[in-house]
Amino acid sequence: MERHAEKSTLLIGEKAPYFSLPATDGRIYSLSDFTDRRALLVVFTCNHCPYARAYETRLCDIAKKYCAEGVGMVGICANDAQDYPEDSFEQMVEKSKALGFPFPYLH
Repeated sequence: MERHAEKSTLLIGEKAPYFSLPATDGRIYSLSDFTDRRALLVVFTCNHCPYARAYETRLCDIAKKYCAEGVGMVGICANDAQDYPEDSFEQMVEKSKALGFPFPYLH
Protein backbone atom coordinates (compact mmCIF):
# COMPACT_ATOMS: atom_id res chain seq x y z
CA MET A 1 0.00 0.00 0.00
CA GLU A 2 1.39 3.35 -1.01
CA ARG A 3 0.14 6.76 -0.01
CA HIS A 4 1.42 10.28 -0.48
CA ALA A 5 -0.41 12.78 1.71
CA GLU A 6 0.54 16.31 0.67
CA LYS A 7 -2.35 17.89 2.55
CA SER A 8 -5.53 16.73 4.20
CA THR A 9 -8.16 18.84 2.44
CA LEU A 10 -8.82 19.24 -1.26
CA LEU A 11 -10.80 22.03 -2.82
CA ILE A 12 -13.58 21.22 -5.28
CA GLY A 13 -12.00 20.61 -8.66
CA GLU A 14 -8.51 19.87 -7.33
CA LYS A 15 -6.79 16.74 -8.52
CA ALA A 16 -6.79 13.81 -6.13
CA PRO A 17 -3.45 12.80 -4.64
CA TYR A 18 -1.81 9.64 -5.94
CA PHE A 19 -2.89 6.39 -4.34
CA SER A 20 -2.20 2.71 -4.85
CA LEU A 21 -4.47 0.53 -2.72
CA PRO A 22 -5.48 -3.15 -2.57
CA ALA A 23 -9.10 -3.97 -3.38
CA THR A 24 -11.40 -6.76 -2.31
CA ASP A 25 -11.36 -8.10 -5.89
CA GLY A 26 -7.64 -8.91 -5.58
CA ARG A 27 -6.40 -6.00 -7.68
CA ILE A 28 -4.37 -2.94 -6.76
CA TYR A 29 -6.01 0.32 -7.89
CA SER A 30 -4.52 3.74 -8.50
CA LEU A 31 -5.79 6.94 -10.10
CA SER A 32 -4.50 5.81 -13.48
CA ASP A 33 -7.12 3.04 -13.49
CA PHE A 34 -9.83 5.70 -13.85
CA THR A 35 -8.38 8.01 -16.51
CA ASP A 36 -11.10 6.92 -18.95
CA ARG A 37 -13.80 8.18 -16.56
CA ARG A 38 -15.29 11.69 -16.62
CA ALA A 39 -14.95 11.95 -12.84
CA LEU A 40 -14.10 9.72 -9.90
CA LEU A 41 -16.35 9.51 -6.85
CA VAL A 42 -14.37 8.49 -3.75
CA VAL A 43 -16.45 7.33 -0.78
CA PHE A 44 -14.78 6.81 2.58
CA THR A 45 -16.76 4.09 4.32
CA CYS A 46 -16.28 1.04 6.52
CA ASN A 47 -17.91 -2.20 7.63
CA HIS A 48 -18.65 -1.48 11.29
CA CYS A 49 -20.32 1.95 11.33
CA PRO A 50 -24.13 1.87 11.44
CA TYR A 51 -24.31 5.06 9.37
CA ALA A 52 -22.04 3.59 6.68
CA ARG A 53 -24.04 0.34 6.69
CA ALA A 54 -27.26 2.30 6.24
CA TYR A 55 -25.91 3.70 2.95
CA GLU A 56 -24.53 0.49 1.40
CA THR A 57 -27.55 -0.17 -0.83
CA ARG A 58 -27.70 3.49 -1.84
CA LEU A 59 -24.01 3.44 -2.77
CA CYS A 60 -24.63 0.40 -4.98
CA ASP A 61 -27.51 2.22 -6.67
CA ILE A 62 -25.40 5.36 -7.18
CA ALA A 63 -22.58 3.31 -8.69
CA LYS A 64 -24.90 1.50 -11.09
CA LYS A 65 -26.50 4.74 -12.24
CA TYR A 66 -23.48 6.98 -12.60
CA CYS A 67 -20.87 4.45 -13.71
CA ALA A 68 -23.08 3.88 -16.75
CA GLU A 69 -22.74 7.62 -17.41
CA GLY A 70 -18.92 7.58 -17.33
CA VAL A 71 -18.28 8.29 -13.64
CA GLY A 72 -15.90 6.02 -11.74
CA MET A 73 -16.44 5.14 -8.10
CA VAL A 74 -14.39 3.57 -5.33
CA GLY A 75 -15.10 2.88 -1.68
CA ILE A 76 -12.17 3.22 0.70
CA CYS A 77 -12.01 1.76 4.20
CA ALA A 78 -9.19 3.52 6.02
CA ASN A 79 -9.89 2.15 9.49
CA ASP A 80 -7.42 0.23 11.60
CA ALA A 81 -8.62 -3.36 11.96
CA GLN A 82 -6.98 -3.58 15.40
CA ASP A 83 -9.37 -0.91 16.66
CA TYR A 84 -12.29 -2.12 14.52
CA PRO A 85 -11.96 -5.87 13.79
CA GLU A 86 -15.05 -5.77 11.53
CA ASP A 87 -13.02 -3.55 9.19
CA SER A 88 -10.35 -6.16 8.51
CA PHE A 89 -9.51 -6.75 4.87
CA GLU A 90 -10.93 -10.28 5.08
CA GLN A 91 -14.28 -8.94 6.30
CA MET A 92 -14.20 -6.25 3.63
CA VAL A 93 -13.90 -9.01 1.03
CA GLU A 94 -16.86 -10.85 2.55
CA LYS A 95 -19.03 -7.71 2.62
CA SER A 96 -18.13 -6.76 -0.93
CA LYS A 97 -19.11 -10.21 -2.20
CA ALA A 98 -22.27 -10.46 -0.07
CA LEU A 99 -23.57 -7.07 -1.24
CA GLY A 100 -22.24 -7.35 -4.77
CA PHE A 101 -20.48 -3.99 -4.68
CA PRO A 102 -20.40 -2.72 -8.28
CA PHE A 103 -17.33 -0.62 -7.44
CA PRO A 104 -13.86 -1.43 -6.10
CA TYR A 105 -13.71 -1.52 -2.29
CA LEU A 106 -10.20 -0.42 -1.31
CA HIS A 107 -8.22 -0.73 1.89
